[in-house]
Amino acid sequence: MIVKGHVLLRGDIGSEECVALVDTGASMTVIDRGMAERLGATCVRRKRSLVSATGHRLEGEVAILRELMIEGETLDYEKVLVVELGDEVKTALRKLDLCDSLILGVTTAELANSIPDTSTGRLRKVEAFLFQEVKPASAYNPMLFMARPDDLPFPRLAYPLCISLVSLTSL
Repeated sequence: MIVKGHVLLRGDIGSEECVALVDTGASMTVIDRGMAERLGATCVRRKRSLVSATGHRLEGEVAILRELMIEGETLDYEKVLVVELGDEVKTALRKLDLCDSLILGVTTAELANSIPDTSTGRLRKVEAFLFQEVKPASAYNPMLFMARPDDLPFPRLAYPLCISLVSLTSL
C-alpha cells in the first residue's frame, strides 16, 4: 500500500499545500523544477543524483525551502532535490490523487516525527526519535584494524560506522 502525507511547502515567494506520496525508500524529498520556481526555493548550486528503484538515474540540484510542514510538524530551511519529473511520473501521481510535483522522502518525514504506516496508507506521528551513534570497534582499539572480522569478539554489526534510529514511543 502506498503512503500519503499532508504537506505545506513555503519558499521565498510562494507556498503550496498538497497531499504527497511518501517514498519509503527515498533519503531525500524531490520536487519538480516548476514547483521550486513557483515557491522560490533557494538553489545552493550543488548537484546530486539519485537512482530510483527501477534503476533510473535522477539528476537534480539541491535547494532549500524556507519551511516544509508535514502533518502539522514544521521543518525550517529543509533541503530538497529539484528535478525535472517526467510526464509519466506526473501522470501516475495524478492517478493516485497525489501532488504531481512532489515526492516526500522518508528521511524528511522522520525529521518531522512521522513514520510511514503501510497498514493505513498514512503517516503516523511519533513523539520523538533517538539517534544513537554506534562506533566501530577500531575507534576503541586501533589494533583491531589488523584483525580479521571473524576473529573479533563482537558482532559484525559493530562496523562500519552507522546510525541507528529508535522511536521512543515503541520503547
